[in-house]
Amino acid sequence: MKRGSTPKGFTIVETLIFLAVSSVILVSALVLVGGSQSKTQFNTAMNDVSEQITKVINNVANGYYPSQDEGCRVAPSGDKLEFIGTSELGESVNCVYLGRVIQFSNQDNFRVYSVAGARKSAGVLNTNMADSKATVLNGFEEIQLKNGIKIESITSIGETTPNYNSIGFFTSLGDTEPDGDGGTRLASGGLSTNYIAITNGMLSDENRTPGYIGGDFRNEYDANKNPQKGVRICFRSGTTDQFGIIDIGGENRSATISTTVQGSCS
Repeated sequence: MKRGSTPKGFTIVETLIFLAVSSVILVSALVLVGGSQSKTQFNTAMNDVSEQITKVINNVANGYYPSQDEGCRVAPSGDKLEFIGTSELGESVNCVYLGRVIQFSNQDNFRVYSVAGARKSAGVLNTNMADSKATVLNGFEEIQLKNGIKIESITSIGETTPNYNSIGFFTSLGDTEPDGDGGTRLASGGLSTNYIAITNGMLSDENRTPGYIGGDFRNEYDANKNPQKGVRICFRSGTTDQFGIIDIGGENRSATISTTVQGSCS
């Protein structure tokens, strides 16, 4: 009876080739999965920062602010706001919320400050930022960027040179109309939500911590609000070659926001 041939196993060379090919396939798969995961994490982080900025805009539009324990008045010198007493801003006769400022102080996070102003000066309703002495309050909310994304630049849309460090969103003080008794009152429907890009020199540490919005902002707000070119905030990924773009306004629009992911800041 003829015996069959004995089965043969893999040779050492064949085993090494198999292991090498398997390793290449495994590494390729891990790189592909890792790259896909990094892109997903970047998109998630961009969605989060977009939601945080949108939240600030909506809070200003809806008049929602964290509680404060200070009332205010225009100082006797007439050039700044001073804080008095412990009355709630929302209940104070003269001190009102005007908006919120997002300050991009470093690449990893940003801070959100509330801004208050005097509703009246010498008994007359204020209708502009200069008269109200708009002032940044001490407290702030710090928002940490997620998944390692970084703030790359803040520019006008279509430009590449960074020229801003803060963006303020404000409810206008509104127009006034005769009240029928020889005085004035706030005109119906006179309020709107606007924004302005703030340069490095406008948000200072002059009188309060973190400071007050200086005269340049107060005097130029009406002329510079809702700028024609809008504002572009660019974020870069720490693990991929992606950049996230948040555009605010543009073409004289008020505080609208859009988000895209692309290969550069421009």
